[in-house]
Amino acid sequence: MRSYFTYSLLLGSYFLACLLRSASGVIFPAVAAEISMSPTVVGLISGMFFYGYTIAQPYCGKLCDSKSPVLTVSVGLILFSLGLMLFSFTDKPYMLGISRFLAGMGAAPTFCALLAYQANAFSSHIFARLTGMTFVFGHFGGVVGITPIGTAIDIFGYRKIHFSLALISIFIALMLLIMMKGGNFRKADTSAGEESSLLTGFRTLLRSRRLSSLLLVWSMSMILQLTLIGLWGVIWLTNTHTDISVSQARICMTLGGIGVMTGAFFAGIYGNRLVSVPKIPQKLCILLVLSLVSLTVGIDQSFRWQLISLSSFFLGVMIGSTNVISNVILFREIGSDLIGTVTGANNVVIFISVLLSQWFSGLFIDYFGKFSFSDGISPYSAFFSILIIAGAAIAVYLGRVSFSDELS
Repeated sequence: MRSYFTYSLLLGSYFLACLLRSASGVIFPAVAAEISMSPTVVGLISGMFFYGYTIAQPYCGKLCDSKSPVLTVSVGLILFSLGLMLFSFTDKPYMLGISRFLAGMGAAPTFCALLAYQANAFSSHIFARLTGMTFVFGHFGGVVGITPIGTAIDIFGYRKIHFSLALISIFIALMLLIMMKGGNFRKADTSAGEESSLLTGFRTLLRSRRLSSLLLVWSMSMILQLTLIGLWGVIWLTNTHTDISVSQARICMTLGGIGVMTGAFFAGIYGNRLVSVPKIPQKLCILLVLSLVSLTVGIDQSFRWQLISLSSFFLGVMIGSTNVISNVILFREIGSDLIGTVTGANNVVIFISVLLSQWFSGLFIDYFGKFSFSDGISPYSAFFSILIIAGAAIAVYLGRVSFSDELS
């Protein structure tokens, strides 16, 4: 029971991290109402969370393997709360960027710590199910981070919401520190984690064609989740669709977040079977691209918001499924001793992709209208059409990589 309680506290920390990183689309319109900022500045400040998150990943993964994921997350949550408090008090764009950077660094260990904990504190045959649960509950924060947090910001203001989240973070950190007194969580030998270096995870990824190829579809999935659903989705809908309200746009993106949880739930149940399906990463990539096409056409052609909600939900299902199955493949490839280290390296690549997508998307949206051929074309639709093309190319490449023979 103690292990499950600690696991639930770690889930709570991941919930908060997912909430904040997914809420940019509803936080920054409120911030921009007080502080004048262009889409480029919004994209840059929002992306600062991922700069901090990405930079800290290798260190957090190493600490989770060689020391304790519980201690690592506890320290991270304290830093996370400092970033939230700073965001609640400042009114200067550069300070908003610093606060997002601190929050990102504090959130960095939440996911790799969960994987390290569940890989070593529980039996390996339930890893897929626990991973599904991790994504379901963690990404429930992504759902809360859109419509519920948007409504709360409308009522109380973004400053009070950030301060309240900071207090909750401190409480979870203190509870985790108390739970550490129960002893060492690990079942497995820690020598592999202690002898690994910060570069071990990167070397492991580079030496495995499967893992390096898997990173492509994994990165695509996270870009869609964090840049589309988390950042531009609500703004894209309200600026492009001819007959949709802000509340309806929030519902559409909220259903995308619910789809992430739904896909993660079923992938967690059937993950051990799905990873043995031939070309499963390619099939997931194809479904991601098709769901993005459906959503883009629906928004661009001003379909009824209910239909757009369905497309958003299906996109979320594919994102959640891809995330869970990718983690199960990773665990089967490397085992439990280096799961934190390799996950940290893996996340560096993924979130550099997210960072670049958020920065480039803001720049693209800012300047797209200046081109002569852009008349009548939504810059948001144009940007996500680029992702459709990229996803199709990734699917073609994944067709040349076999995943089933080592994982069956």
